[in-house]
Amino acid sequence: MYLLAWRGAELAGRCTLLTASKYHQVRQMLGIFPEMNALEARPQGQGTGMKIIACAEKIARTRGATLTGLAVEVSNQGARRLYARLGYRDWGTAWSPTNGTKPIRRAGLSARTMTHATT
Repeated sequence: MYLLAWRGAELAGRCTLLTASKYHQVRQMLGIFPEMNALEARPQGQGTGMKIIACAEKIARTRGATLTGLAVEVSNQGARRLYARLGYRDWGTAWSPTNGTKPIRRAGLSARTMTHATT
């Protein structure tokens, strides 16, 4: 599912919400649960990213999920701090899957148990 955020007529953010992690090791270690990928908000620091995450979590919860995950570039410290503030906990790293060639990027993997509604 592709989520879009608009500010007036301008695209302010986006995120892909997968029904299961695209990372094989995540599915093996933690099971099947929704995962957010390619979250982007522009400009940053205006709450758009948090609203997209809240929307993705709400969708996941209405579909019965009790856990959500996300993948983030290891070097993206600002995003990693935001996710930690929202309750996501790092549990490891993985190379992005490819179609048989070498991996293109290393992602930090985080998950959060959804025990109550987010705002």
